[in-house]
Amino acid sequence: MRKFIFLFLFFSIFFNSFAQITFTPVAPKQDSRIEEYDSLKNFLGDDFMAYVGQELYLLPRKAYLREYGYRGFVIDPYKGEHLKSNTFRCCDDYNSKYESMEGLYFDVLSVIQDPNKPYDNSSVFLKLRVKNTSEVVYYKYNVEFALEFPFLVMGYLEKQKEIFISNSVVIKPFERELYNDDQIKLHDIETGSEILITIGDHLKCKDVTIDGTSFNPSLLIELEDGSLILRALYTRQLDPQRIFTKEEADGYILKFGKPDWHLILKGDAKKGFTKEMVLLSLGSPEKIIESGSKEEWIYEESHLFLENGVLSIVK
Repeated sequence: MRKFIFLFLFFSIFFNSFAQITFTPVAPKQDSRIEEYDSLKNFLGDDFMAYVGQELYLLPRKAYLREYGYRGFVIDPYKGEHLKSNTFRCCDDYNSKYESMEGLYFDVLSVIQDPNKPYDNSSVFLKLRVKNTSEVVYYKYNVEFALEFPFLVMGYLEKQKEIFISNSVVIKPFERELYNDDQIKLHDIETGSEILITIGDHLKCKDVTIDGTSFNPSLLIELEDGSLILRALYTRQLDPQRIFTKEEADGYILKFGKPDWHLILKGDAKKGFTKEMVLLSLGSPEKIIESGSKEEWIYEESHLFLENGVLSIVK
């Protein structure tokens, strides 16, 4: 009998100990670092902590993309990103409904680690608060793709206004805009008529605005004859730089000489160019292969070979 009572008490204690186990939810890790916002950039890549405390404006989308809404906005970062029940202001094609989102302003409250990728420091959510409603929403931030970043940082906009409005700029044309060795072919935004300007000309910035067709933050530039053109502050690839202040352009002319600066503005590179000159002309390569003092820079349509930091062969 005593043996039976002992076994009963043992198993009662044993099973009750398991019955008392509890699970406590843990919030996604929040990074407490505070980084100074670089107001010279709109997209910060892996420097995302600098967004904390900034105000974001959700840019409109082109007309043909609006039916797909805005991607990446979720109510709860613990739940799936592609669940309608977890989509903020659902739904256009499983994304946030365009009409309910376009033009909203957000405050960035914090940055949290993606709970589904706890060891991937590049996978994060921006914790946002809608300014006019105080709703809290999480945006899945991609550190690699500037194209997917749907916001205009208001601090960036203000800095660009400070730099450019009423100042002179020099633009680096796209290849399709080159008319001949010395001219760029552009179009008046009010009339659509063709305009030719000389490569390297100093142009007057009238305003920093948003292009009403592509919805890119852009410079409104007024030419001497009163014609107006728009120039995007950044391209999808962000590279190479395509707008230079007069001071930057004059500095490069002194540093490289006018003929080489002209080549850089045209997007050309020649033997003897330094790394800096190649980057200004062509932007960053898709891949770099290093071998001692030699480097092969691989672009989509060309291969460049540098030795000791100087361009030696262009293929």
